[in-house]
Amino acid sequence: MPNITGCHTHSLAWQAGVSFDSNLYAMYHSLDWLSCLDNPQHDTISIAEHCRDGATTFAAFKKRKIPLNFRLSRRLNFTSDLSVLELLGCDLVGKNSYSSLKAIANSVWNDFRSVDAIYLKSVNVGSSIWQTFSDNNWRVDNALVYMPDTERTFHYVDSIKTHQEYIDGFKSKQRISFKRKIKKINEAFPGKVEIHRIDYADDLDYLTLSAKQIVQNSWKMHSFRQPIPESINNQQFLRQVTENGFLRSHVLSLDGVPCAFTVGFLCNGIYHCADTAYDINYAKYSPGTVLLYLAIEDIINSDQAKVIHFGITDAQYKRELCNCHTRDVSLMIMRPTFTNKVRISLHRTYRDSRAWLKSRKHPPR
Repeated sequence: MPNITGCHTHSLAWQAGVSFDSNLYAMYHSLDWLSCLDNPQHDTISIAEHCRDGATTFAAFKKRKIPLNFRLSRRLNFTSDLSVLELLGCDLVGKNSYSSLKAIANSVWNDFRSVDAIYLKSVNVGSSIWQTFSDNNWRVDNALVYMPDTERTFHYVDSIKTHQEYIDGFKSKQRISFKRKIKKINEAFPGKVEIHRIDYADDLDYLTLSAKQIVQNSWKMHSFRQPIPESINNQQFLRQVTENGFLRSHVLSLDGVPCAFTVGFLCNGIYHCADTAYDINYAKYSPGTVLLYLAIEDIINSDQAKVIHFGITDAQYKRELCNCHTRDVSLMIMRPTFTNKVRISLHRTYRDSRAWLKSRKHPPR
């Protein structure tokens, strides 16, 4: 496993292989980003390398625990935790081929005996790596590529040059809705609506204190086991990404009181909205949506961002703010062991039974 950031030759080959145009998650392949992750509060980043015909293919991994969920009801949920290596960027760096994918997967099985699977958090349906799996019958050598959950809707903003072009892409009803929400919050707090942009290290204390205060009064406080996001909790990481020029965050305050925040990162014209929350005491003013709308305007005008995406999950605000709607999935390349065969068989039976019961409960018209 070579040290990419510490070797000039490997570093040049890595940078030459990164494609920022075709991969929404290319930021996670940036050497500057990987150097931020490689700190004591994160698991060590491991790099796999495969060379063939003079071409080098790399893959960056991070150790994680991923649960296979067996949810029987809201309160009854069984899980089987898997030790995985998450493939950062959900793609290979360099030539993406079945042979390179197979070689890198086999190197993982050999070097990490305790790892159950290689995890790909978000693979766009129809992407090159999706096509590679499909063309090879959802197998990588003897390892099965398993989809633990069904496909989900994926939202992002794409192909924008100006904020006006972004606004013009919406139907008139949607444009009126945005203007009405901004007008309502300005009328309720005349001259007291402020947007604070945070992209310098000197402003991190304000971001951290504001975010923690907002989360305390958000719905996430009672719904999440760890409501304060890692992007706020891990101060060393936050400071490093800021010093490396990635951070683009915003805080909305009303009459001096922080009521909504975003933590986002910008790389090569792609803006990643990583975490967001709002104070439910101000819910009637739609502070979260207003902040995101104004943050998008700032990112387009100030940073010339061409792509903006909000990660996985299907939420109403994403449907409203985005102009591209596709499908994505999470995938696992399962180590070919008897234990994993049993896990997959049980989980597949559970998943199919749950889908059948849903279809019986809500039959199609």
